[in-house]
Amino acid sequence: MKKEKIAVGYCRVSTDDQADNGLSLDYQEKQCKKSAKEDGYEKVTIIRDEGKSGTSITKRPGMREIIQMTENSEISAVYVTHSDRLARSVVDHSLIRNIFRKNGVTLKYLNGQSSGDDASSIVADNMFAAFNQYHSDNTREKTKQATDSKARAGYFPTHAPTGYINVANPDKNCEKVAKRIIVPNPKTSPLVTEAFNSYATGRYNAYELNDLLYEKGLTTNANKKLTHSMFYVMLKNRLYLGEIHWQSIHIKEGKHEPLIDEATFNQVQKVMLEKSGSRCRRRKYFWLLNGYVFCPVHNRRFTAEWHLPKGKAYYHCPNKSGCGKYIEKSELENQVAEKFKDLQFDPTFVESIIEKVRATFQGRRKDYDSKQRTLINQKNAWGAKRKVAEDRLLDLTISKEAYTRIVDEIDSAISSLDDKLGQLKKDKDIDIERADEVLGFTQDLYGTYMSAPEALQKLFIDFFFDGFDVVDGVIIKTRYRPLFEELMRLKVITYKTPKLQKPVDNEGKSSVIINPQLGGYWELNPD
Repeated sequence: MKKEKIAVGYCRVSTDDQADNGLSLDYQEKQCKKSAKEDGYEKVTIIRDEGKSGTSITKRPGMREIIQMTENSEISAVYVTHSDRLARSVVDHSLIRNIFRKNGVTLKYLNGQSSGDDASSIVADNMFAAFNQYHSDNTREKTKQATDSKARAGYFPTHAPTGYINVANPDKNCEKVAKRIIVPNPKTSPLVTEAFNSYATGRYNAYELNDLLYEKGLTTNANKKLTHSMFYVMLKNRLYLGEIHWQSIHIKEGKHEPLIDEATFNQVQKVMLEKSGSRCRRRKYFWLLNGYVFCPVHNRRFTAEWHLPKGKAYYHCPNKSGCGKYIEKSELENQVAEKFKDLQFDPTFVESIIEKVRATFQGRRKDYDSKQRTLINQKNAWGAKRKVAEDRLLDLTISKEAYTRIVDEIDSAISSLDDKLGQLKKDKDIDIERADEVLGFTQDLYGTYMSAPEALQKLFIDFFFDGFDVVDGVIIKTRYRPLFEELMRLKVITYKTPKLQKPVDNEGKSSVIINPQLGGYWELNPD
């Protein structure tokens, strides 16, 4: 049977080529089909690589497909408009040509350049390949020189990061490198600032904060949600301080507007360093005690996992040779919860906290009332301006167009004031919630802990405890935070049971927790 003649037209444009109509994919496809038909090929398959650089085969799925078809003897010829469409690398060009020659595939350039296998054609082809690579290398060098010059002048040289946008410089007399600059994005720059300020408090997990701000509108400039790794990179980026760091170029004072101050940025780095352990990383499942429970036998941190067929979760030592029993998630977490049960703050300390919260709240309420009155007065003033404009329109002292322009300005101002009033009310509600949380925490530690969401429970644990040593499913040693021990020493925190001493931790492997007052701490002594 006569083998069917099949040709492939290969079309490629890089990102830099897109604006050149002479290199458009449609133009290349049309020329390849026309030439293949004239050469007698009845079936012509077009394979495209759009927005792909010719400097690498691995990044061009279309070219890899053609090579695969060549090695499978599925094609007879390959058509390209010019050799620079095939490759802009001497090595890649030679590799592709050798694969075609080895498998008997004809290569044809449509610009008249010879693609034959005679000595002179091969030399010419190699020379064109060298020129093609030179063009690519030269363009890359010029681009690098331009971006480096722009960075040295204090301007961010490429696509704006989240929180900024690229715009034409309004100063027409600016230097050449500053024709395009970055400015704060009106939509996302306030949210970037909020991201830094919120994370600096230490109350937020970066994953949760990213999710929260995405709901408010924090996205990339392509309107996509930031990945969690991108969010971390953003929090480490000194560009938001107003600095420029571009490869080996470091400019302390860039020409763009900063979104945060030095103190906030440093606090964010400090919090990030403190949370760099495993305790604040998000996993598929939330483990309350992850990072706090240890095996003293093998000096290993406990791991946790779900046994889905049983519908139960367990904590256990990850030692390969085994280490005692697996302990159910709820059982171990209940042991930790019990440690809050007999703790209480000293009444005098609680009263001082109440006074402090009351004074703070009253001060903020006074500030709220003052700001509210100011905003309401401004709103009333704009309302009065509307009445004046209406009277002037009726008196025929202003035109309809002027009236419309004035009313639009008034409506915009009133709408902005309404937004500020709403945010002010929201902030006041948050202050009340925080005050309630503080009072609940000081008056009933155990009740507040048990009613708190897991994320807040983790913060409570971190406030009091540094870790727990567990053997055979029982906490045999508790390590306290220095702050907690100091509060105990100052009797700011005490035990509810009169004269109750701190339980003595058992340093051995026994699961019994020894208490100097037998029975006084029986909740923690089930054995």
